[in-house]
Amino acid sequence: MPDTELEEADVVTVSVDEGPSKKRAKKSADQTFLTKYSETYPTLIASRKGPHHAHCTLCKSDFSVRSSGMFDCKRHCESRSHKQFAEAPNARAKQSTLSLSGFFPASQKQTSGIERATTKAEAMICQLKEKVLEFRLTRTFVSATPAVD
Repeated sequence: MPDTELEEADVVTVSVDEGPSKKRAKKSADQTFLTKYSETYPTLIASRKGPHHAHCTLCKSDFSVRSSGMFDCKRHCESRSHKQFAEAPNARAKQSTLSLSGFFPASQKQTSGIERATTKAEAMICQLKEKVLEFRLTRTFVSATPAVD
């Protein structure tokens, strides 16, 4: 009779060592903006809001990178609003020009020509005062220092 049945001695136990378990490294809860984000997404720079934010120079918006870091940057660059700015024909002009009115809340934006002219004149006077002060300080410093032969 052919020996088709396995006996206890014929059973071999093989253990496979899978090595150390491969667990994903858990990301820190507080991601910060890294310069490599700018290399991958050139329109992104560090934000003035703090280390946990990025600033998009194309959209002129700040967003948090605290939760996912690079993925937050990717999500922003793939968003509808970012793509609209990127596809606009004058996107480069928007990127290179800064408007002074962008620094004021909508409630404080001036609407009349007289108010704009007044603000412009006030800014010019402030610049003039700085130049006069700089000139006075330079003149005082020069007259206070002895002549070197």
